[in-house]
Formats: sequence, C-alpha cells, structure tokens
Amino acid sequence: MPPHHRLTPASPTSPPAVDKEAWLDEQYELPPWSRTLSGWRHRFVLPFPLCLPDGGPTLQIGQRPVASAAHADEAGGCADGLATGSTVWDAGVVLAAYVYRTYGRMGGGRRLCLDLGAGTGVVGLAAAASGAFGHVVLTDMPSVLPLTRSNVEANAEAVRPARVSVAQLRWDSAADLTAGAAYGPFDLLVGGDLLYRPQVVAPLLHALRVLVQAQTVVILAASIQHSPETLRLFVDEASAHFKVELLPFEVQPQECASREVRLLRLSLDVNKTRQRRARAAVRDV
Repeated sequence: MPPHHRLTPASPTSPPAVDKEAWLDEQYELPPWSRTLSGWRHRFVLPFPLCLPDGGPTLQIGQRPVASAAHADEAGGCADGLATGSTVWDAGVVLAAYVYRTYGRMGGGRRLCLDLGAGTGVVGLAAAASGAFGHVVLTDMPSVLPLTRSNVEANAEAVRPARVSVAQLRWDSAADLTAGAAYGPFDLLVGGDLLYRPQVVAPLLHALRVLVQAQTVVILAASIQHSPETLRLFVDEASAHFKVELLPFEVQPQECASREVRLLRLSLDVNKTRQRRARAAVRDV
C-alpha cells in the first residue's frame, strides 16, 4: 500500500446513471491500496497518513487495536458498536477523499458538519481541512472518543482555522441525540463504514431523522463486502424518509478509488415528511 493518498479535483463531466441492482449487488476485487491488504502494524499500530492535495497538510491518523480499555466491552452491547472505530477502513478513506475534494472546491468556511460514528476521525478531519467548514463535530461512543480526541489534537494545525469538537453520540440514546442536534442545524452529515450489520439500520435511521433538517446533505460510505444485505436494507428503509441517491464510482477521487466502496447521498424528502405529519394529525383527531 502506498504511504499517501493524494486527492484530485472532481471531474467537470456529469457522472453516468447508476444501475441500482448492480450498485447494490456487484462485488469487485479490492484495490491495491486497500487497508484490508495491510498488515497488523499498518492497521493498528502505525499512524495512517492521508496526504491532501496542492501542497496541503498531511493528516496523521492514529490507530489502535481498541480505542480505549472500555471499547471492546462497550461495543458488544451497543447498537452502533462492533469494535470498528479504532482503525481506518477503506470506506473512510474514500469518503474523506470525496468530502475534501467536493467541499474544498466550494470554500466559504462557515458550514457546519457532523461526523456520525467518527471513530478515528479521518472523515471529519478531512472535512475540517477542506476549508469549507467553520465547525466540525466528531461523534461516537464514549469509549471511542479518547482516540478521536487524540487525533484531533495531533492534527490541530492541519485543520486550522476550522473548529473541531468531539462529543459522545449513541444512536439509541435520546439524550445523546438531543445534545447532538443542539450543535446544528448541520449543512453536512457524514458517516464512513457505518453499515456493517443489519442491526444498525434502524438506530442509524432514527439518528438521521433526528439530526437531518431541510438544508442537510448526508453522505455515507459503505464497503459492499462487509455486509451487502445491510446496504440493501438501509437503501430500502431510508427511501421511506429521505431522497436517496446512489453515487457512481466515477465520483471517487482516482488515487484512492475503490469499486468495493459505495457512496450514498441523502437529503430530507419534504413531501414525505408532510404526508406523515398529515396522517398523524388525522389519527389524532
């Protein structure tokens, strides 16, 4: 695996249409740079360097076998945990590249971003480094946050002038969701490699329904080999509440593209929300 992934600007051409069934079902070989092909030290001991383009900073993303002493025990009993937050996965690399490239071209610096299930923080830190966001909030289970905070501190200079906050957010905790929503309203919500088992779909969708507002764009990345049935279930269930766009492979930055990783873009479906509220009002009469 090459030591750095350098991100390139988006292509000015429109991407081709997506065949939904192929997008959901087809599987491909891993790319040569895949994190899955790396040895133990490169996955769980050595920092992962993500080199940003045009002479930009290199993010140094620390990794561990577990994020903290409590991480392994906590992950087993939580809807959004399976000891996944302590290393950089392929979906995180692709999503970090896509967000940096796409939003970095926009500039502005006043947008607000939430990284859901941030883990190492690689995606949220790339968003912060893009210069498009004034504030990025990295969230995860409490036991993962020591690693997240460590990476925020290690990359403080690289992401300036963006402000980066770290907060606990369990998808099945009403108190955490209320506290997380208070940071908003969000312009962008990102999540890398969250769809790894069917049991996470319901709590993830619940969290999205609480956190997403009319102006929020949601971009998720998932590895098809981890759990294709989970990805299909999520797309089907999310379509009841959101506009779901399956992004084609061509939008991924070439140097770290992976046909095994899928990108989704979601936004609130205002018409469906109004219809649900109208039906609820009728029932309450």
